[in-house]
Amino acid sequence: MPETPVKSGVPHRWTLVAVAVVAGALVAYGFDARWFEDDAMISMQYARNVAGGCGWSFNCGADDFATTSFLHTAVSSIAFHVAADPDAALVLVKVYESAVIVLAVTAFFHLLVVAGIGPFAAAIAAICLLANDNTFTYLSSGMENALYLLALSAALTAGIRRRYGLTGALTGVCHLVRPEAALVGPVAALVDLVRRRPDSRAELRRWLGDWTRAGAASLAVAGPVWLLFLVLKGTPLPVSAEIKLLTAANWGPFQDLIPSFIAREAHWLPFAAAGLVVAVRRRSPALGPILTAVALVTLYWLAGMPRSPWYYLPLHFGLFAAGAAGIDAGANAVRRWRPSLAPVAQTVIVVLLVSPVIDAPARFERTVVKVRAIAAKRHDINARTGRWLQRNAPPDVRVAIPNIGYIGFHGGFHLVDFVGLVTPDVARRRASGDANYWYDTYRPELYGNKAVPSHPRFDDPRYALVSVQGRPAHHRERYALWLRRDLATHRVRRSWVVSGDRFRTAGALETKKASGTGTLQIEIPAKPPAVTLTARLDDAVLSDGTFPASDLVIHLIHDTPPAPLRQVTILLESESASGPGHALLRMNRGFLPERRQHSVLSQENVVGESNFNPGRVVRVQLDYAFADPPAPSGRLSVERLEIISFAGCRLAGDCTSRVWR
Repeated sequence: MPETPVKSGVPHRWTLVAVAVVAGALVAYGFDARWFEDDAMISMQYARNVAGGCGWSFNCGADDFATTSFLHTAVSSIAFHVAADPDAALVLVKVYESAVIVLAVTAFFHLLVVAGIGPFAAAIAAICLLANDNTFTYLSSGMENALYLLALSAALTAGIRRRYGLTGALTGVCHLVRPEAALVGPVAALVDLVRRRPDSRAELRRWLGDWTRAGAASLAVAGPVWLLFLVLKGTPLPVSAEIKLLTAANWGPFQDLIPSFIAREAHWLPFAAAGLVVAVRRRSPALGPILTAVALVTLYWLAGMPRSPWYYLPLHFGLFAAGAAGIDAGANAVRRWRPSLAPVAQTVIVVLLVSPVIDAPARFERTVVKVRAIAAKRHDINARTGRWLQRNAPPDVRVAIPNIGYIGFHGGFHLVDFVGLVTPDVARRRASGDANYWYDTYRPELYGNKAVPSHPRFDDPRYALVSVQGRPAHHRERYALWLRRDLATHRVRRSWVVSGDRFRTAGALETKKASGTGTLQIEIPAKPPAVTLTARLDDAVLSDGTFPASDLVIHLIHDTPPAPLRQVTILLESESASGPGHALLRMNRGFLPERRQHSVLSQENVVGESNFNPGRVVRVQLDYAFADPPAPSGRLSVERLEIISFAGCRLAGDCTSRVWR
């Protein structure tokens, strides 16, 4: 039997209240109604469609089954039933999530106390679990993680108290939160067997009977949901696990998380190691949360799950449970040896834990700032892209993108998912080597992807770049959209290219045309001056209409030289029946591409007043400004500059047909 912990002098119930108050204060301080991970927005789209009568689907009425957590999605759908609009529903979901986080942290504390760990150690572990930067980020990300932590803690607590029917029912709830969380049932049964140590067949049969009832209760909770989805979708489980395994190579294996986890939590590892030894030797109920974490981590490892940061949660769940057991064992040992030194021992333990992170409030503040920055980025880029599509694209448009959450939720159109969560056939065919299946089968009108220097360019000749979303002054990342060229006759009024050999340099820099291409090459000295390239043109007719600079997209393809670029500015001068005009667009340092990738400039980059009238472009000027300090000499290659004048659905006046005309 586990050793009874020595009293800390503070009643358990008051410590529980204190933990709940501290957790509530931290959650309230870090609350941001905008913060949803993109995967969380997939669940929100399902919840929205359930509330709106579209059924359990991401694309309204489709036969997809991608949301991992049935329970989280079902509870979130209530917010969409009662809220006046989707944005208000998201706020309600965040309020519900915040309440669940406080309950989950309090339940984790209560689990540790019930497992025989003193309130002092349990409180430290519970608050550190919440304040951990990764844990807080993904507990508050709009995903099911908070509900996951609450369900695991509640099920293990019931198992330790040997309330077998309740343990089984809560195991079923765990499965409905995350399918793999059903492992908590077998772990609780194993821990109970270790604690019972049956020495006769009768006792073993009694143990089997108790856990058979628990299994029946679990099946009674989860079984109806399995049956429902078996009838509706043909499978009781979502396809998310299969798709993650098919695409794991793109993200790296789960075990790649382990080294960074060890490095980040090194100050907890000695306490966790001591706690594990003590729990095993004493057959303590604390083995429950520790072995649950081990079982989940082993499953993720052996199954080849991808390296997603929210999979840290089981690691932290086991680490802080084992650490609490180690802290409590140390404090109790000192208390038995010299009771008068107990406060000193507790102080030393706190110092040992806190000294590596003595700036804990500052660290939590940085975590909150990081979360808010991620939230702002998601809204400035992904949500903005979805809203742009909602304004400019026909309602039945098909869009192929790899990250579907925000854009699908705010766009409200049919998505072709490159990752494969809502179109699993795409992921399966891509894994088998059929790279064109997505286009041949769905022929999406639009393709979207991130537009950052480190991202491979999308240069499919079947598509033309039409929009770039995001504010480069705030984020390095932006989002680009390409339109299928066979639909672009009127939508993209004209796409026009200036090849590199049309430009001429100012000054004495050596220039030449690359052999067999239209690429202009410029030799850059060790201390590069600013480089100005100018092309005067007679045949650059874009259209007969007049369009504001906000409808322009500039596509610049070049090789950056060894000397780092600070800024690239593009000046377009035009003439038309309405008179001369100009557009000045600028790309600053931090948004410049790596070698042989696209720079994409749009209305976000317009500097000052622009009155571009693209009847005829008469002059194009590129200004390259280099950063300090100078780098070794090298070569700047300019391949081409493509100018696209795009008119959206609002200009064409026909938003009811899939045909872009």
